[in-house]
Amino acid sequence: MQIKAQTDAGAPLHQLLQALRPRGELSAYCSLVSGAALFPQFAGVAARLRPGMDCWVPLKNLDEFTRFAEGLGLAVSFDCAFRELSSQARDRVVGIETLCTTYATGVRVEDAGIGDCVHTFVALTRDVAEQMHGCGWYPVVVKDRLFHKPIIDHLEFGRLLGYPDCCVGFFEKSNNWNRTNSYVEAYLNTGANCDYRTNCFGKNLGYSLAFHIPCRFDCPETISFSAALAKFLDGCEPDYAAACRQLLHKPVLSLNEREIAVLDGVFVDHCRVKYRDAIDLFAMPGPVLQAMKAGNIIEVRGRFVLVFRNQELVDTFECRCDEYGPRVPLLIAWA
Repeated sequence: MQIKAQTDAGAPLHQLLQALRPRGELSAYCSLVSGAALFPQFAGVAARLRPGMDCWVPLKNLDEFTRFAEGLGLAVSFDCAFRELSSQARDRVVGIETLCTTYATGVRVEDAGIGDCVHTFVALTRDVAEQMHGCGWYPVVVKDRLFHKPIIDHLEFGRLLGYPDCCVGFFEKSNNWNRTNSYVEAYLNTGANCDYRTNCFGKNLGYSLAFHIPCRFDCPETISFSAALAKFLDGCEPDYAAACRQLLHKPVLSLNEREIAVLDGVFVDHCRVKYRDAIDLFAMPGPVLQAMKAGNIIEVRGRFVLVFRNQELVDTFECRCDEYGPRVPLLIAWA
C-alpha cells in the first residue's frame, strides 16, 4: 500500500541523524536522560503545547534533572526505578512476548542503585504530574504471570500526554495486536496524501514531532500540534528542526507496529522505492534489514516485500496477519 508523493533524497540519513543534537536552553535534557529520543516530547511540554510526558532518568542524574525541569517552571513526579531484567527472568514470564518496549525489574525509588533508571513524569502542573503518576504505570509481572493495565488507564494517560481526542478514540478501537495493525488502520482512514507532520515512525530516534499513532495520516489535530512544535523548535533549535523536517519526509517501510525502517530514497512508481540507505527505526527483523542493506530497491506486492539490487532480486519476505502483531506491509510517502 502506498499514497503517492514526491520526495527529495536530500542529505544522507546518517548526517541528518547526527544533526539531531539540541544546543540551546533545553539541551540539558539530552545529557541528563542519556539521549535525544524523547526530546521533541519534552520540548512540547516546555513550550506549553502538551500537559505532560514521561521519560526514564538515570538515578545518578535524578536530582539534577529535577532542578533542571523545575527551573523551567515544570513539575516532576516519580513512579518507580527500572532495573535491567536478566534473560533468564524473561524466559520464565508467561506472556512477555506481548510487551512492546520495556523489559525491567521495578524497584522503589528509595531502593534504587547505580545503573537503575527512574520512571519520571514531567508536567505543566503538580496536579497533572500526580494524575500521570496514577495512570502511567507499566504492565507488571506477579509470580511469572504478566498483567496489563486496563484500557481506561491507557486512554486517560493518552489525554494527559496531550494526544488529540480523535487519536485517543482511534487507539481504543484499533490497539489490539492479536487482530489489528494500527498503522494500516490509520492508513486506510487517510485521504489523498500522508502529511509528514503526522509521521510518528521516527519517535525512537528523536525526529518525530508527534509521538502518538494518529487516527489518520492527515489528522488535522495532529498536524496542528506538530506545526506548533516545529515553530517553537525553529525559534530555539533551528538546526534540529531542519533535520527533523528532512527526516520526516523520508519514505518509511512498515511491516507492523514494531518492524519499521526509514529509507533514504524516492518513489519510482506507486509501490517501489529506490534508496541509498535504510535505517532500522525500532525492531525490523535482522534478515529483512540485512537484505535492505544489500539492496537499493524495495517493492511491495500485496503481502510480499521484495528487495532488489538494481535488477537482481536479493530476497523476498512474506508478511502474515494470522499471528500476534499482524504484518501488513506499508510503503509510505509523505507530502
